[in-house]
Amino acid sequence: MNAAAGMALVLAALAGLMFGTRWLVPRVGGSAEASRKAVHIGMGLICLSFPWLFRSATPVLLFGALAPLALGAIRVVPALRARLGGVLGGVGRDSWGDLLFAPAVAFVFWLSAGDPLRFGVPVLVLTLADAAGALVGRRYGTVRYDTDDGQKSVEGSSAFFAIAFCAVAVPLALAAVQPPLEILLTALLAGVLLMLVEAVAWHGLDNL
Repeated sequence: MNAAAGMALVLAALAGLMFGTRWLVPRVGGSAEASRKAVHIGMGLICLSFPWLFRSATPVLLFGALAPLALGAIRVVPALRARLGGVLGGVGRDSWGDLLFAPAVAFVFWLSAGDPLRFGVPVLVLTLADAAGALVGRRYGTVRYDTDDGQKSVEGSSAFFAIAFCAVAVPLALAAVQPPLEILLTALLAGVLLMLVEAVAWHGLDNL
């Protein structure tokens, strides 16, 4: 696809995601955290299309630079904050995670040279594991531990590990790029290390 058309499609999808989340989540009784993570998951799923939309890293790097500016504007421009601020900023904590998401995705795209597998696996982890950990921890977390960013839960960290493990193992198994034992060990190692990173990160820096 032409790069400009691809960028326009991505921006339209992100705008639809923001407004759709703002309209839908309150109507189904979702919390501010659910709204935030719905946007997080939606952004990640949209970003997974990049290897098929863009031939070069330039438009993705441009997206990685512009998206934080747009999301930052939602935080500081009163009219935007009134309309969309609750979608990302209603959780009552200071987090840079939404601002760091797009630069992280752009960096991975550049690093992977747009390879669908090398790009898709880390973006799947970023998209699904982080959201699962937050939602499970908030709803079911009872065994808590202290971090520099407040308390987190063993249940949330376990959910993060389980989804991260699957996000690595399933694509590698489908692509058959390694023997089964290597895939298992790769997914296990990635799941444990990333779970520990998420546990000790603060202010949303685990997205980066």
